Amino acid sequence: MPMDMVELLAKRAGKTAARAEAGFYDRPDKEKVIRSIDHTLLSGTAQADDIVRLCEEAVENQFSAVCIPPVWVPLARETLEDKAPRVCTTIAFPSGALPLSLKVQEIEWAKESGADEVDVVLNISNILRNDKKALFEELSTLREASGNLCLKIIIEANLLTNHQKAMCVTIAEQTGINYIKTGTGYNGPASFFDVAFLKSLTSDSSGLKVKASGGIRSLKAAEILVALGASRIGTSKAMELVANNRS
Repeated sequence: MPMDMVELLAKRAGKTAARAEAGFYDRPDKEKVIRSIDHTLLSGTAQADDIVRLCEEAVENQFSAVCIPPVWVPLARETLEDKAPRVCTTIAFPSGALPLSLKVQEIEWAKESGADEVDVVLNISNILRNDKKALFEELSTLREASGNLCLKIIIEANLLTNHQKAMCVTIAEQTGINYIKTGTGYNGPASFFDVAFLKSLTSDSSGLKVKASGGIRSLKAAEILVALGASRIGTSKAMELVANNRS
């Protein structure tokens, strides 16, 4: 994408995000916001009871998915059986600094264990040095390994320039990625600007969608993110958002 076009879209996204934060946006149905949630528990200290409870809450509240560490995928699959929430797990979380072959092995294990979706942290160093060839190779390989799984790539948008974000979107569309995800939360919260900007970069024909994740702690923030173009909301505070909706 030409540099001047990237900057134009960034300027527009900045204005749109600022207006939304000030309260000027088309409010989505709150139930739509709730249904977009990936109910997330990625703590290394989580126990089996915590995962079962997470799944039960996802069913009760009609969340889109549960997002859990790979070790808990079989239990989540067993608990949810054929119920609506999908089983999502993370790959190379949180740094993304794994050899590509190991990411493929993690994806294959998750797929065999019952996962429906994988959220893969990319090798961010490839993006930071603008290595399009390496990024294309990684995304192509991840897409092939994922097969029919929903594949979300995590780009850590807070660390990137606008041109690097545009590069990620372009190559994600070329390789058939399902979602581009703002970040892990380890490098700052999801921003209204990044969601608006990433959405503006996507083409309707590619089917690439945006997932916002990181520091989403209120229903209002989730509502704004959906209004700006996020199709999924990743949050560990889902039950607080539900409580906000009912109050």
